[in-house]
Amino acid sequence: MFTAKSKTRRDGTGKWRFIRDRADLQIVRRVRAWMQDLVELGADNPMLPFFRALTTTGSLKGRGNATVRGLHLTSRAVNEVVKKRADNAGVPYINGLKVTSHSLRAGPNTDMKRALVPLSDRNEAGDWGANSRLADSTYDRPDDTAAEKDPLDAVPLYGRFEKER
Repeated sequence: MFTAKSKTRRDGTGKWRFIRDRADLQIVRRVRAWMQDLVELGADNPMLPFFRALTTTGSLKGRGNATVRGLHLTSRAVNEVVKKRADNAGVPYINGLKVTSHSLRAGPNTDMKRALVPLSDRNEAGDWGANSRLADSTYDRPDDTAAEKDPLDAVPLYGRFEKER
């Protein structure tokens, strides 16, 4: 995976990171499915961002509807997707905090902290500064309100594509 820019690396120099495919996430299958979707949409141009804005009907948004910077998803769009999915799952709050796109960083960090991964490794994985304490404060969100059965168990792991493909 390549991240072009982050809050830590504002110069946009980018960073490569290997992500192992896991049976529970099926990253390779999901990426291949999205690539096939791009082919079917006539949008499989490798010079464009991999994730792009879609209309509510599933077609790619045209440049006129995209941001000035291009066809990529804005941080606002990602936040709206995450909040909508959390609301649809009936879990708009976790431990009293609204689920937002920051939850995408907090969840993995919280899991790693629970598994006793050292702060330095979590900082690197989360792309925080080497001496940052954010992984132990802002992005550590254990769910003390979770019952024995996780309400997210009701949400299909692989969405609508699992039935169609």
